[in-house]
Amino acid sequence: MSFIQAENLTFAYREGEEQVIRNISLSIEQGTYTAIIGHNGSGKSTLAKLLCGILTPTGGRVTVGGIDTTDEENAFVARTVPKTCYLDSSEIDLDEVRANKDAWIVKPTDAYGAADVYAGCFQTQEKWDEIIDRFANGAAGAPFLVQRYITPYKTHILEPDHDIESLSDEEVDRTGAMYNNLEGLYCYNGRFQGVFSRLGPLPTISKPMRGITAATIWVDE
Repeated sequence: MSFIQAENLTFAYREGEEQVIRNISLSIEQGTYTAIIGHNGSGKSTLAKLLCGILTPTGGRVTVGGIDTTDEENAFVARTVPKTCYLDSSEIDLDEVRANKDAWIVKPTDAYGAADVYAGCFQTQEKWDEIIDRFANGAAGAPFLVQRYITPYKTHILEPDHDIESLSDEEVDRTGAMYNNLEGLYCYNGRFQGVFSRLGPLPTISKPMRGITAATIWVDE
């Protein structure tokens, strides 16, 4: 059985509009490479998003590893993964993002640390509108993402012992602090490889924001 299977796949971005994808069926074996070619606007990116489960088919079905991306897979994603898409009017209602700033965070598609990462809940409405204008629809020269903002859970930890060698025993902090947590999953070569764990005292968790990498224990059955 093919790892990725599409059967009579159809898709339209809005109800009543012309179908971008019409009755496509294909099979992709695990460990193989498949190129999708065509002229601009022919539906290559749309098909890729359908195969990855980012978009839901209007008709037909896609299965990945035997799981139908229209039910179990999407239900899992909805429960566990914040909605993420391009900050582009073709993918999301920008007026809704503007009006509900506390529910969203804007970030670049490829950047280190917290550069140009903006959580709406920490912005004034005026500043948030400026951010959307600056980055939406490729205005900054590169695509940006918008993601549902999830408040990190906090744990009580002893902070990193920076310069502890210069402190006396009485000066060493033993009260600890509440740190925000960020968990993620490592995948390599299409296989799950481990858990990514980082913590930080600030809402944005990154090295420039005093973030740290926490030890992760892996136990094989």
